[in-house]
Amino acid sequence: MPCVAETVAAPAIQKLYHYDKFVEEHLRDLLSNQRIHLSNPVRFNDPWDCHVCFDMRRSVDPLYRRYLADSFRKQRDLRIPAHEVERIDRDLRESEPFFIEMIQQRLSRLVRREVISGWRLYCLTPYPDNSLMWSHYADRHKGICLEFDAKQMQSLHVHTVSYDESPPGMDPLALLIGNVSPENVARIFLTKSRDWSYESEYRLIARAGEAGVVSQASIPTTKDDYLTLGPGVLTAVIAGCRITDEDLGRIRELVQEHAPGVSVKRAVQAVDRYSLSVLPA
Repeated sequence: MPCVAETVAAPAIQKLYHYDKFVEEHLRDLLSNQRIHLSNPVRFNDPWDCHVCFDMRRSVDPLYRRYLADSFRKQRDLRIPAHEVERIDRDLRESEPFFIEMIQQRLSRLVRREVISGWRLYCLTPYPDNSLMWSHYADRHKGICLEFDAKQMQSLHVHTVSYDESPPGMDPLALLIGNVSPENVARIFLTKSRDWSYESEYRLIARAGEAGVVSQASIPTTKDDYLTLGPGVLTAVIAGCRITDEDLGRIRELVQEHAPGVSVKRAVQAVDRYSLSVLPA
């Protein structure tokens, strides 16, 4: 994976933001324990997010299909019924269309179950005033946006998301023989459809517990899907423009009680244009 310094240390990126609903218990936990909750990527709302697309250009080669079929047949995690093993093994070797279908469907499910689900992600953006993101992720402007110091985040494996027309391709043989590189894992997590480019997303990547396809000391590991931050990483809590006075007051109380060094701000709706301003609350 690329080093963090290549992704968040640009002079223009001073802060990174995470939109969320306002749940009092969650914010209290973040402020008092200085930790964030990361998501399992298999549960993301975009069905193509972290989707594995296999590069099947070599499938025209019978020798490649035979070698891959041998490796495919040994994968107990594919959960192929015993009575189908012989037929599937034969068809994998002899039928290129069947071979492609099996790899794309069964192996893709295996990757999501055994590989993708072993990682955790935290989504960030450099913009605290994106109306669509407030609507989609922050309870229709009634939630919050967390502000983090980008330089402080450099040690937590944060990377820029790329936007493309199609998912990145992976060699199925590399997966079956256990030769998946950190770069291939990163491409799966850091490539999204161009439909989402308005988010200008960054992602913090971590392993779930001891899970993961690769072992790399620089990649953080979550504990019960939580990752501890250093002091001063969280710099502000921004309340949405539709938040109630009661919730805003509760946010102030929580910050004052558990993290008085953190600022409280509010998104303010302009009356004469389609824009938001972030101001001290």
